[in-house]
Amino acid sequence: MVDKKREEHHPLGNGGNVLNQVVFKRLLRSQVFTFGVGQEHSGGYCIVHAPTIHACRLGMFQKYGRHWAFQYKDEEAAGVGKYNLHKVAEIVANEEGVIQSDGDTTE
Repeated sequence: MVDKKREEHHPLGNGGNVLNQVVFKRLLRSQVFTFGVGQEHSGGYCIVHAPTIHACRLGMFQKYGRHWAFQYKDEEAAGVGKYNLHKVAEIVANEEGVIQSDGDTTE
């Protein structure tokens, strides 16, 4: 039985179950953002899912301000494997900003 109150308030709907999260993320654009040397999350990257590439960037600015380095289309382009980068957070955003974030708790 699905908790209707939880379903109404969860940004991914239907209680946020894994299947719905996967479907929701496939409807969105994904962008990978890296952090520069000397920044708090140096050697790390963040994945942002949003309706548009612009909304991905907006979500990143909302979460980290200007404290990140570059934006890429995917993990391969960002050099995640090549440079052994670690995932700092994964964010889901809409046109107004971040609606869900896991990983890093930076506000």
